[in-house]
Amino acid sequence: MGGCWEEQGRKKTNETHKPLRMEKWDTLFPNQKKHIHFLCHFFHKFAAVSDYYRIFANHSFFVQDDMPKLPSHRSILLRLWRYFQLLGRPILRHGVFILFMTLLMAVTYSIVGEPRTRHLDFYVLQFVADLYVLCGIFCLLPHRPMRVLKLAVYGMSYMLCFVEAFLYRRFYLSFSPTMLNLVLETNDGEASEFLSSVMRSPQLPPTLLLYGSLLLANIIVGLWGHSCYVRLGRWLMRQRKSGIRLRHYAGRFMQSLVFPAAALLLLATTLIPWTKEKYKMLDFLWIQESTEAEKISGNVFYSPIHRIVYSLKFALIVRHDTELLASRMEALQETAGNRPDRQEEADIPADIVLIIGESYNKHHASCYGYPLATTPRADSLKKRGELTVFDDAVTPWNVTANAFKNMLSTHSADTPGRWTDGVLFPALMKNAGWQVAFITNQFYRSRRQNRSDFNGSFFLNHPRLDSLCFDYRNHRHYRHDAALVGEMAGIKPSKHNFYIFHLMGQHVMYDERFPENQAIFAAEDVERPDLTPEERAIVAAYDNATRYNDAVVMSIIRKFRKRDAIVVYLADHGDEVYDGSVGMFGRNHSASLTPEILRHEYEIPLMIWTSRTFRRRHPSTVERIREARHRPFASDDLPHLVLGLAQVATPFYTPERDLLSPYFLPRKRTIKGTAFYEDIMHEHRGREQGEDIGQHILPE
Repeated sequence: MGGCWEEQGRKKTNETHKPLRMEKWDTLFPNQKKHIHFLCHFFHKFAAVSDYYRIFANHSFFVQDDMPKLPSHRSILLRLWRYFQLLGRPILRHGVFILFMTLLMAVTYSIVGEPRTRHLDFYVLQFVADLYVLCGIFCLLPHRPMRVLKLAVYGMSYMLCFVEAFLYRRFYLSFSPTMLNLVLETNDGEASEFLSSVMRSPQLPPTLLLYGSLLLANIIVGLWGHSCYVRLGRWLMRQRKSGIRLRHYAGRFMQSLVFPAAALLLLATTLIPWTKEKYKMLDFLWIQESTEAEKISGNVFYSPIHRIVYSLKFALIVRHDTELLASRMEALQETAGNRPDRQEEADIPADIVLIIGESYNKHHASCYGYPLATTPRADSLKKRGELTVFDDAVTPWNVTANAFKNMLSTHSADTPGRWTDGVLFPALMKNAGWQVAFITNQFYRSRRQNRSDFNGSFFLNHPRLDSLCFDYRNHRHYRHDAALVGEMAGIKPSKHNFYIFHLMGQHVMYDERFPENQAIFAAEDVERPDLTPEERAIVAAYDNATRYNDAVVMSIIRKFRKRDAIVVYLADHGDEVYDGSVGMFGRNHSASLTPEILRHEYEIPLMIWTSRTFRRRHPSTVERIREARHRPFASDDLPHLVLGLAQVATPFYTPERDLLSPYFLPRKRTIKGTAFYEDIMHEHRGREQGEDIGQHILPE
């Protein structure tokens, strides 16, 4: 019976696919006769083989046990062919879903512009792979659960894309932890007012019309697109034209070969990167500490659905951290910082100014030996004896968020535990009677903060911590740092004042960090024949930003020339500017810790300026500053340096970590929590010089 059935199948196949008649094609395209013959013959053979395989596989290979078995190699090929065709089934069955989800994301990206990356093509492929895997899951589910899940994905996608697009057009907000925090902190009255303003917003109708039109088109194509296609095909098949059969075979060709081949190509190019990206997502969802969460790039969460998940998880993590830190600081508020005795108050300066720079490679500063005059004002102050330049300062992190936490928390990086195990030292200063002002060009309170700014400032902008730490905060962002000095006009000086200036400094992009009329250096001034003209232009822009930063610091110093003031300047981290063999600008976060990386990204400038009044009233402190200029310092010990200058009596102050204290003890400085600066540099110098220099780096 099996043999008879096989013969019938072959007969049916041969009858179905007769050679195509070419008379009308020859008449229409007389010059393309050979090509038309070849194409029709190819489609005819392909469709015949596909139908034969479908009949044979469904009845003989899998059902008819009494049939003689094919040779093993043919059996394997038939199995592989079936599996190959299965790859195209998600595209064939859910092509409308893939098409409109892609259009939806493209429309949202054109409005929101997320993710902001130079590797957009990579995330486009990631998104297509996500859709393909999701459609594969649809194919595995029974019909009813599949429809429910598909409708849920449709509804959530359209809703989130519409909401994010509207928020961006109305408030320049995208889904982020900052936005979610605003929602969580909104009370019922504020929510009612917000919804009322949304309904009156002029951006609502066009956004609603755009996404409503896309949704309507999706519904029409999804409900009636397939039936219209089938009816059109049947109508065309009834027409007695030889080209109609060519259309029929071309459709089968797409279903049997093109779709599976496209799926196979997608899997071959994106499977490994897609797996890595999804592992990062899962790893992020299991993280419980903000420090670990910040290591996961926000670009991994590249769609509105991904971004809302990321924002929710990150907001929960930082809320736990900030609540824990705020509770600890409130409990210690009565004992953490005490006013000094009256007899000691005469030795306390009136003003302590802390200036935190950004991305400052000290090897591009002329006060540290750079050939171009990038810090002429600092050089002048140094010659007059007003400025002391320290030559051995490092940061434990080359990321602003992590560096900032370690600079403000009394918990040091080389101590077991987390940064939240300490307290924020500005709160100790405020509790001891100091007026504390925080003037920043990065971490100002704003609903439009990007991910990196939120990571570095979520604890500073927390309402409870903000009230514990600061008396004054700025609420504006300025294009250039010099405008920050104007914020001092709104501050009424007290008896003792602690000012924190946080600059944009030399943050990339360098040519945006200074006004055009402050461009002193050009590419021709950079004597680096190993660099291309474009690379020398980038170096020149960085040097101009460094010179402008020098002018900004000088403008701050001028405000305190006639006061009893001391100014401490340091940077959060360094930057690569095509120095050495690294061959890049910015920071290399994935690189292993080498002496070259440490030199440019972890070594930071540290300078202390004192006014004439300060030098007259506090000669012992001035002498200690000069004696300490060669001591090894890490920026995570900054709280002890400032608390020592302010003479705040608190158990969180450790004199052995105070750079200016007579009890200071050098220590090995931790880098990224995994290595020691001294060990890496010691090993490198030992290889170069062939001798042990450990005693020079870390004296006993």
